[in-house]
Amino acid sequence: MKAKVKKIDERYVICLREDGIIIDILVDFLKEVKSGDILTIPDIRNDKKL
Repeated sequence: MKAKVKKIDERYVICLREDGIIIDILVDFLKEVKSGDILTIPDIRNDKKL
């Protein structure tokens, strides 16, 4: 799944996933990103029925 970096603050990178969900990723997990970059992230949607 792709996510576009919208904003970077002191601790978090705010991203918009391609399905419209906004997520935050700790800055510690990303080395060099800037606003507008496209990230590839694992598809971890909660679609599964138990």
